[in-house]
Amino acid sequence: MAIQTISGCKVYVHGYDRSGDFNKVNLDYSADELESTTVEAVSNFRSFIAGLRAVKFDGEVFTSHGVGEVETVSDANFAVADKIISIYPANAAGTPGYAFESVEISESPAMIIGDIARFTIKASQSGGLLMRVTDMEGLATKNSTGTGTVTLMGATSAVQTLYSILHVIAVSGTGGPTLTVTVKSDDAVGFTTPVTKLTHTAMTAIGAELKSLAGPITDTYYRVDWTISGTTPSFTFDVGVGIL
Repeated sequence: MAIQTISGCKVYVHGYDRSGDFNKVNLDYSADELESTTVEAVSNFRSFIAGLRAVKFDGEVFTSHGVGEVETVSDANFAVADKIISIYPANAAGTPGYAFESVEISESPAMIIGDIARFTIKASQSGGLLMRVTDMEGLATKNSTGTGTVTLMGATSAVQTLYSILHVIAVSGTGGPTLTVTVKSDDAVGFTTPVTKLTHTAMTAIGAELKSLAGPITDTYYRVDWTISGTTPSFTFDVGVGIL
């Protein structure tokens, strides 16, 4: 059994790397407990079934104001749906993590004399579901077009869906720097016959996007490629891919 110590955890909130702001984060994935006991029941036990599912997130951050800072951006995102949150316990290629589309529903500032000002952010699932994803390259900074690491992920059945979550953390350069990320698959690790499965919208600024493709997909190997254009461009981004 592998035991993991949380160190270097990465937390992305719709294109912003908030790993240096959060002091702790919690995810709760649950379903309503609905009693299904009938008058015909003859045992001494109640019976229950699972109802609607929900994903809830809460985390505590140290207060920081200004352009792009955590509380300023959080205020702008308040009650806005489909903001993507991704959490990885480490910043490395192949690291498993979680991602979902959220809506921020609560901010709770805490100001205690002699302590660091902080506030708690709570968000709930606003669409889709909680996705288990693989961090394909970790948090990467790229200046030119390239190809990523080949990862074995398995086939996608007819009732499953392939997902890709892109967070663009930083952009610089002139001449309209542009990043286009594609997710490709192949039936062998050598990737001799890659097929593009998902193409993210061309990104020119900080932001995030979720793309999906319904199965079946028989290929089992995946990689992420990126195309970068512009004058002295630089993009820092992270891509998570999952099958659910």
